[in-house]
Amino acid sequence: ELGRLGRVYATLGDLESAQDYLERAIGLCHGEPVRAVAFQVDLALVMSDRGELVAAGRLLAQAEERLRGFDAMGLAFVLCAMARVAAARGEMEDARHSLSEAGALAGTMGVTPQSRLAREVVSAGAVVAARASAS
Repeated sequence: ELGRLGRVYATLGDLESAQDYLERAIGLCHGEPVRAVAFQVDLALVMSDRGELVAAGRLLAQAEERLRGFDAMGLAFVLCAMARVAAARGEMEDARHSLSEAGALAGTMGVTPQSRLAREVVSAGAVVAARASAS
């Protein structure tokens, strides 16, 4: 699957290949908005790592719009990514707001501390805190 290849390349640090595969995966998700958004989140994080912070922010805003009021779990992951990108842009208030909303959604869903979402909220929080202390 193209999306998985994109994630593998991102993990290996080959951001150009990761971006290519993730863009192709998104293009194949016709009629599957939740799946497309998952790839959009991955793509936005790759773009952020490449320094394409404005484009990453736009992509995440689109993902947020698609999921708000529709998929709370997916939205929480989008918000974590938004917090990371906002922190990378130095927009710490926005980063903290997105992170707070993601944490609140996780709380209302009753996720366990071991869940993937809870771990992502903690991880994004660590990124935001590190960026805040560096500035």
